[in-house]
Amino acid sequence: MYVMNGRTARSAATRFVVAGAATATVCAYCAGFGGPPIQKTAAIVNTATIVSSPTTIGIADSDLYGMSQADIDTTLDTLQSIGVQDVRIFVPWAFVEPTDGTYNWTYLDEVVDAAAARNMGVLAEVSATPAWDAPSGTLAGAGTPNPTDYASFLTQVAKRYGNDISSYEIWNEPNYVASYDPIDPATYTALLKAAYPAIKAVDPNATVIAGALGSVVSYGNLTLDPVTFVQDMLADGAAGYFDALSFHPYQESLEFSQGATVPNSPLNQLNAIEQLLVANGLGSDKVWITEYGLPTSDVSQQTQATYIQNLIDTWQTLSYAGPIFIYTAQDGTSTDPTGTYGIYQANWTPKLAVAVIQQEIAKFAAAAATNPVVTAAQQIANALAQAVSQALQSAAQTLAQQIANAFAQAVANALAQAAANAAATAKTATTLAVATPAVATPAVATPAAKTLAVSQTPAVTPTVKTAGVAAATSSPAATPSVEPQLGTFLAKAAPTAPSTTTPSAPTAPSTTKISSDPKSSTDPKSSTDKAAKPDHPTKPHTAHPHDGQAQDDSNSAH
Repeated sequence: MYVMNGRTARSAATRFVVAGAATATVCAYCAGFGGPPIQKTAAIVNTATIVSSPTTIGIADSDLYGMSQADIDTTLDTLQSIGVQDVRIFVPWAFVEPTDGTYNWTYLDEVVDAAAARNMGVLAEVSATPAWDAPSGTLAGAGTPNPTDYASFLTQVAKRYGNDISSYEIWNEPNYVASYDPIDPATYTALLKAAYPAIKAVDPNATVIAGALGSVVSYGNLTLDPVTFVQDMLADGAAGYFDALSFHPYQESLEFSQGATVPNSPLNQLNAIEQLLVANGLGSDKVWITEYGLPTSDVSQQTQATYIQNLIDTWQTLSYAGPIFIYTAQDGTSTDPTGTYGIYQANWTPKLAVAVIQQEIAKFAAAAATNPVVTAAQQIANALAQAVSQALQSAAQTLAQQIANAFAQAVANALAQAAANAAATAKTATTLAVATPAVATPAVATPAAKTLAVSQTPAVTPTVKTAGVAAATSSPAATPSVEPQLGTFLAKAAPTAPSTTTPSAPTAPSTTKISSDPKSSTDPKSSTDKAAKPDHPTKPHTAHPHDGQAQDDSNSAH
C-alpha cells in the first residue's frame, strides 16, 4: 500500500504481480469509493473540446480519481499554469458501478466538475471490469467484459456528463493480459461495436478512441504486439466503430525519432499501423498518444526532458499524428520507485520536463497566433462540426412541426375562403332569382384547398464509417530490439482488507440503487452530499511499463 505525499489518504489497495518468464506486470490502478450515489444529467452543450492536432499537449493523470477536492484543484491549477488545457482521466467502471445497476459517482463528479469549471478538455479512459461482470478465473479488473453491460455503463456516463467529457477511450492497453484477460482482438472489437453507438446516441460530437495499445512484442499469452492486434481488429470488422486510434510509445533506451528503421520500436510499429489504416480506408483517422513518459527512478531528469521533447517534435512531422498526453503530473513518495513518471516531484517541485512542455505549448500557441487564417479556419471547422451535429438532432422534429403547421394553416385558409365564396354566391343567386326568375344562377367554382409538399426528413443517426478489410501487412521483424514490456491494470480489492488472491467485488458503503431514469437536477456538490461523503480511499501510484534498460546518466535529485 502506498500513500501519496501531499494527497489525502485513501483506503486499502492491493498490488498484484503477474509473472511470466522474464517479464512481470505490476498492478497499480486502484481506488476506493463511498457515499450515496448522486443523480444528475448534463445537457449536451458546447464546452471544451480536445483539438485533434499534434500541437495539442495534455497530461494523463490516472490518480485524479480518488484525490481530495483540494488535491484535484491543485493538480489542475498547476497544469493550467504551464499551459496544459487537456487531461486524460481514469474512469474505473469497477468502482463507479460496484454492483449491477448501482452507481457511485462521488469521486468522478469531483474530477469532471473541476475540469469543466476550468474549461479543460477531458479524455475519459473507461476500463476495469467489475467483479459482477467478469468471467470467472480472470485477473481482477481485467476480465473480458460483457459488451452490452459495458455499453450500458458508457451510456450512463455520457448522459451524466455530456460534453464535459469530449472524448472516450475504449479500455486501456488491451494487448496486455494484465489489462484485458484473455487478450483477444475479436472480443475487443465486439466491445467497440457496442460502445461506439452507445456513446454517439447520447453525444454525437464525442470522439471515440480505440486501442490505447502498448508498444510491446508478442510474448506467449502475456502480450500481443500492437500491429497484429490492429490487423486482427480490422479483420473482425472494427472499421467504422472508432474515430481515432491511441498508442502508448513507452521506450527508455531509444529516442522516439530514432526508431523508424528499428524493428518493434514504437515509431516502427506506429508506421506499420498507419499502413493498415490506409489500406482499409481509414487513412484520415488520427493516432493519439494517450500516454508517454519516463520514470526518473530509471533515467535522469535531463533524459526524461530530452525524450519528451524529442517525441513532441518528431510527432509534428507525421501525417497521422493527433494529440499527445504525457504521463503524468506528479510523483508518488520516494518509497515508491515506480511512481516517478511525474513531471513534478511529490512536493510539486518541477522537473526539467516541465519547462520543455511549457515551452512547446507556448511555441505552438505563438505559431497559431501568427497565422490567423489557419487558426480561424480550425476554429470555424470545430464550431461548424459541433453546430451542425447538434442542429441536425432537432432539425427533423422542428421541420416536421413547421411543415405540419404550415399545411394545417394553408388548408384552413383555403377552406375558409371556399366557404366565404360559397356564401357570397348563394346570396347573389337569391337576389337574381327574385328580380329576374328566368336568369340562371351562374356556376361558381369552389377554390381547391392549397396543399404543401412535404419532404420526408430522414432520422439523424450517428455516421458510421465503412471500409473493407484489406489484406494484412506483415508485422515487424520477429527479432525484437525492445524487450517485452507489460502495462498496468486495475487490481480490485475490498477497501476494508487487502487480498493476495483475485478479490471479489468491493462493497460500496451507503450506495443506493438508482431508478432506471438517471435524469435528475440534484446538485452533486450540495452541502448534504458533502456531509455524507466518507474519507477518500488510498490508491497506489500507477506503475507503467518500461524496458528496464537504465540510462548511463545518473538520476537527479527529486
